[in-house]
Amino acid sequence: MAASGDVGGSVRRIVWYPLLWGHDQGQPIGLANIEDSDKALVIRGKIDRGDPGGSLAYDRAVKGLIKGLSIGFSLPNRDSVQHVDGVRNLTEVRIHEVSLVSVPAQPGAQILTVKNLSQAKQLIRNMEVAALESGHIDELRELNLEVKRLLARDDEQSEDGNLLAELKRLAEVLRPAM
Repeated sequence: MAASGDVGGSVRRIVWYPLLWGHDQGQPIGLANIEDSDKALVIRGKIDRGDPGGSLAYDRAVKGLIKGLSIGFSLPNRDSVQHVDGVRNLTEVRIHEVSLVSVPAQPGAQILTVKNLSQAKQLIRNMEVAALESGHIDELRELNLEVKRLLARDDEQSEDGNLLAELKRLAEVLRPAM
């Protein structure tokens, strides 16, 4: 899952934080890291779908029922907040956790994508005929083996992005043949 907010320029290193359901410390559902980009913070998370709460959160995110993210943080001191022209600027924060929420306090803190292996499997099924016709069946077989390998792993979400990128590259090769 990836999301962006409106607080770019403030994270200096990548750290994994607890991913919670609605800021409830009794409901950890995975891990999240926060990276800084030119325009915003980017949050990437791994939801533990083996946990009932994580599975529910994942299903709701896939269906678009949960769209928001919220960062649980504290300010180290009063000087960490500056008010300029009616805007509150946080110069330093201590991040404690990231949460999936129904309505985030920051409207821009939205889930942008939810990755899963079923997307990859469906794409492979859709490309089988074109691969046979265009001579790219070996590449498709390799990707199919990779999908099966990932399905057998406990932490299947860790390489979804790489697999989907490979599938998209193959789709570009096959597109003229379709």
